[in-house]
Amino acid sequence: MLWEEHPLLNSLRKRELHGECGECALKSICGGCRGRTFCLTGDPMASDPYCMRPVQL
Repeated sequence: MLWEEHPLLNSLRKRELHGECGECALKSICGGCRGRTFCLTGDPMASDPYCMRPVQL
């Protein structure tokens, strides 16, 4: 029940990301590190501050 209905878990599954991660062409493959993003920004759906992507696609 929690796994199927929790808003945060649904957002993670749907890749409803914010900022650069949300606009990135690779978000379905990568999506950034959600744990690191949460620890550094307080928002698990924010852009990954340590994105390794060299250029915007």
